[in-house]
Amino acid sequence: MRVSWQHFLLALALAMIAWYFVSGREMVESWVEVRIQRSGMAEDLVIRDPGLPNTVNVLVRGPKGLLRSLDVRALDYSLDLSGLTPGSNVLSLDKEDLPFPYTFEILEIDPALIQLDVEKLTRRVVPVEAQWNGTIPEEYWLVSKSVEPALVTVQGPEAVVESLESIPARMIQVEDGTQPVVQEVTLDAPQELEVTPGAVTVTLDIAVRTEEWSPMVRVEVHNLSDYEVVSVVPERVRMHFALPVTLSDDPEVADSIHARTVVGRLRTPGEHAVVLTDVLPEGARFIAFEPESVVVALGEERVEEQTFSVPVTLDNRSGLSVASVVPDTVLVHVQVPVSMARREITSTLMEAKAFIPAGTVAGTHVLDIRGVVPEGAQVISVEPQEVEIRLEQ
Repeated sequence: MRVSWQHFLLALALAMIAWYFVSGREMVESWVEVRIQRSGMAEDLVIRDPGLPNTVNVLVRGPKGLLRSLDVRALDYSLDLSGLTPGSNVLSLDKEDLPFPYTFEILEIDPALIQLDVEKLTRRVVPVEAQWNGTIPEEYWLVSKSVEPALVTVQGPEAVVESLESIPARMIQVEDGTQPVVQEVTLDAPQELEVTPGAVTVTLDIAVRTEEWSPMVRVEVHNLSDYEVVSVVPERVRMHFALPVTLSDDPEVADSIHARTVVGRLRTPGEHAVVLTDVLPEGARFIAFEPESVVVALGEERVEEQTFSVPVTLDNRSGLSVASVVPDTVLVHVQVPVSMARREITSTLMEAKAFIPAGTVAGTHVLDIRGVVPEGAQVISVEPQEVEIRLEQ
């Protein structure tokens, strides 16, 4: 019998279709992972660790073809938690609630029972404890450690929350033990707790150690008044202060330490009790003076020296013409009271005079210069003291 190739292909196609339907309806077993969706749980309860599993494994039997095409991503099991109470709870998973088509037979659920440890959900405010690790040099010390905010709110299982006395911050590593440390860190809280806020700022105040000193020191007077300081009683006072140990052996530091007092501008002649202020190096801490004030006696008005460039003025009584004056300006050195100096006296108030007497003949002459200043001021010197003039008919 002769078979055409068309009949052969038709027979092959029918055989493959028959195989597909037979194999697709073949019953097989397989484990399928199903997600658990919780519902109905009271807001004031919490499940303790290890908690509710996210998935369960289900052994099902069904047609091989349908099982192969099953979309496991769409399989969710809604677990009703409305019946949970504080303590131990055992939940049984109901096969009827599993999301499988009727063509599948559910053979086994793993786990078939879920045991949950349930507690009341509570919250509480607790302090934060700063933690640090490292080395601080012998000359330095930890003055204080602080946390901002100092208190946080914790929420979780009642037994865990109530057992807390504080929440430790994450460990801070101190590398340079000579400087303060300010660092933001998270909190080292039990996993079951929710902490608000989740991070704090820890400050470690590290400072150099100090030693207390009580030497006798000089009194320096800063005089703003118009009068001379005649005396300061006492001239030395005892100063109590704390000095960083890193500076205690420095002779320049010791020489710079003294007491200072300021005599105000409005002070008048006589004795005045004035308070003292400390002059200390950076890092030192003032404690007290003994005595707390000194008596400053003021006397005569203070004077100061000033120099003015003044044009030469000639008092010419010779009847001749002045052809030249060399130099035509001189320097007048003047001593003036400070009250006058504050009024900003100028060279226009000064004169440098040379006198040419009657009977002086034509020619070149050298004359002395005399300084003339306002009342209250005093001429110290004139530079140069002489000028050369030339007279003509």
